[in-house]
Amino acid sequence: MQTADVIVIGAGVNGTSTAFHLAKAGVKRVLVMDRRFLGAGATGKSGALVRTSYANEPETRLAQISLTYFKHWQELVGGDCGYQPLGLLMFTDPVYHSELEANVALHRQLGVKTQIITPQEAKAILVEGERIKGVETSKGIVSAATVIIIAGAWANHLLTPLGIDLGLVPKRARVVVLRWAYHRGSEHLTYLDRVNHLWARPIDGNCTLMGLDSDPLLAGDPDAYEEGVEQGYIDHCRLALCKRFPVMHQSALRGSVACMLMFSPDLHPLIGHLPPYVGLYGMLGDSGTSFKTAPAIGRCLAELVTQGQATTVDLTPFRPTRLAEGKPWRDAFSYGQPEAALSR
Repeated sequence: MQTADVIVIGAGVNGTSTAFHLAKAGVKRVLVMDRRFLGAGATGKSGALVRTSYANEPETRLAQISLTYFKHWQELVGGDCGYQPLGLLMFTDPVYHSELEANVALHRQLGVKTQIITPQEAKAILVEGERIKGVETSKGIVSAATVIIIAGAWANHLLTPLGIDLGLVPKRARVVVLRWAYHRGSEHLTYLDRVNHLWARPIDGNCTLMGLDSDPLLAGDPDAYEEGVEQGYIDHCRLALCKRFPVMHQSALRGSVACMLMFSPDLHPLIGHLPPYVGLYGMLGDSGTSFKTAPAIGRCLAELVTQGQATTVDLTPFRPTRLAEGKPWRDAFSYGQPEAALSR
């Protein structure tokens, strides 16, 4: 029988980050399992926005630490992650200006370089009792005292047999890539447009990758969902982007894809120990926003597993038990979109 010190279930961006940091922390036998291949789930179809703009302190800290990884990937990890320092411009309705001011104040307090620009200024799992024993796979059993579930939209398949119900719901999200007219380039900032309910970033030199926060995401089966994107959604994306870039009326569809995201009841990740089991941890229900925080999340999970607590960022606000405690996460700054359908 094969054995491991720690098994990480899920080979997406958070699973591989956790495995990387476990190995750096001295764990000798780390095994990463996935039902398909590296990045086969939401990671490979993510909008892949890298930003430090969050409406709360814990996720802002995770994003700040993670940004260091993306900026210095060669030295810290090795290779090239493709990071582009584009900058981020977020649009809000004037009615939420006071929220924006308070949010920016929080960012500045935490060291995030951010400012408010007015319109006039804009220019540019096997258990024994309650102990984890390992994981049963299609190729046999792997014994381990620690298992970390980071299985994205498939997490309930592993949690339900253990009697764990965290209210997680898999939902289908979509992204679209539009090609600019040949006489225009796509060098623009990354946008979070809370007025027109879209997000967008440049990609591949002359294209823009985007999605909508306005169309509701529908629950679905991660083992049986349509990966293609409906023409109606593509049309909505183009129309929304035209409100910022009228020239995009001439844009051509470069590609589109749908993926399954796992949503938590309060739309924030559940990270930490999963009681009542000893040796069971999870990073669950990220609701589509953890690509840019994955380096720090992996580091924190490795600290939690090897040291008993995370020291890089306090994971207490992310604890999976908060919902059962009747303490769901509520951001102070929602800009009128407390349940925005995110895929970034």
